[in-house]
Amino acid sequence: MARSAWTASTSRVGRMAVCVSGGDVVQEAAGIAENVVHKALADRPAALGVDSSWAGSSTSAGLNVLIQVRRGAVAAGVPLVLIVPSKRVRPVLRPTGTGRAYAS
Repeated sequence: MARSAWTASTSRVGRMAVCVSGGDVVQEAAGIAENVVHKALADRPAALGVDSSWAGSSTSAGLNVLIQVRRGAVAAGVPLVLIVPSKRVRPVLRPTGTGRAYAS
């Protein structure tokens, strides 16, 4: 199965910054995630939402990408919410309990 390149963009919904991601959540996505989150947090949003409803497959390395995103938000003192994780992302979150960590 060919991998789908990971993409991300950010928009504002009121005081919340919302990052929408698509494609496979793999380690190669780390640089893109760091850049997008850094830009989103620079505007000091009240919260950061990550919409992964368009995300493709996710590996344990992809889980590390999501953890990295959360750490950036926590370091900035901005609550982070994982919005509509895709059916392909949920199985990676479930066994680790990581999904609960996003409602911070």
